[in-house]
Amino acid sequence: MVPITCPHCWQEFHLPLDLSQREQAQTEDCTVCCRPLAVRYRTEDGALVFVDVRPENG
Repeated sequence: MVPITCPHCWQEFHLPLDLSQREQAQTEDCTVCCRPLAVRYRTEDGALVFVDVRPENG
């Protein structure tokens, strides 16, 4: 579980990410305000090295 801050409501929530994938992009809904988020992340050797969370379509 990775802490994510929603760019819509600025609330933090935890999101499960598959760290076995080197790069991933997915759409998730904020668990607080339910608005869609575009989540991109990168790993190296199973460790998270980059996370980008933006409003979907924004």
